[in-house]
Amino acid sequence: VKDLAEVAKASGAKILWVGPPDGRESTKPTSKQAALYEHLQKVAGQYGTFIDSRPVTEYPAKGGDGVHYWGKEGSKTATNWANHVFEQIQASQP
Repeated sequence: VKDLAEVAKASGAKILWVGPPDGRESTKPTSKQAALYEHLQKVAGQYGTFIDSRPVTEYPAKGGDGVHYWGKEGSKTATNWANHVFEQIQASQP
C-alpha cells in the first residue's frame, strides 16, 4: 500500500483509496477484514482520502464463493456499493 501510494504521490496524483466490500465470515473473517482496514486506513490515510465501503455491503450467508457478488442480488449490491463510493468521492472534493 505504501509503495503504491508513494508512486502515486510522486506522480502528483490525488490519492483516493477505496477499501474492499464485505465478504462472508467463513471466507473473509471479520477479524481479518478489520486488520486489513486498520492497515489501509493508517497507511493510505497518510497520502489521501480513504473510503470504507463495508457499511454498504453484506455478503449473503449462502451461495457464491464468499468474496465475489453474483446474480441479480449481486448486481444490486454492486450498484449500491458503486453509488456509495461515488457519493463519498464527491463529498471529499473541495
